[in-house]
Amino acid sequence: MSAEAVEGKLAYLADALKVIVEEVETAADLVKDIVVASNEQASGIAQINLGIGQVSQIVQNNSVTAEESAAASEELSGQAEMLKGMVGRFQLDGNGLDKY
Repeated sequence: MSAEAVEGKLAYLADALKVIVEEVETAADLVKDIVVASNEQASGIAQINLGIGQVSQIVQNNSVTAEESAAASEELSGQAEMLKGMVGRFQLDGNGLDKY
């Protein structure tokens, strides 16, 4: 093989290697973009999880408040019935005076 032929093949090989390096760099850039996007998605998912946790806490607090309100309402209803019975003992005579 002549020196010119070897030089030609080496030039071709150098060009091929240059293309390969460029393509590897492009692939590396794409991988970096994927990493950035994945990190952004992970951050977004973490924020969603935090929001869901906060909503869950609010729902639990609302449930407790509703139970307390129901218990207070039941207690007030019982007291109202008791008061109704006490007031029912009083009668008015014709002069507007109370009798017991």
